Amino acid sequence: MRRTLLVPTDFSNNAFVATTYTLGLAKLLNADIHIIHAYRPLYSVFQRQLANETEAQQAGSKRKSGGRIF
Repeated sequence: MRRTLLVPTDFSNNAFVATTYTLGLAKLLNADIHIIHAYRPLYSVFQRQLANETEAQQAGSKRKSGGRIF
């Protein structure tokens, strides 16, 4: 069974160093590499909910409210 190394990144300099290290380790272990970048969308209680919706959700909201978005 082939090994897989998962490398989380935030694209910082430290993440670059960690990814470079992982590349060397993967060659040594003959392993695959998966790089992942995940984030949590910013949400503020001072911000309208509409700012946190996707375009598809906004389109659905407009249809339900008869075109009004507030």
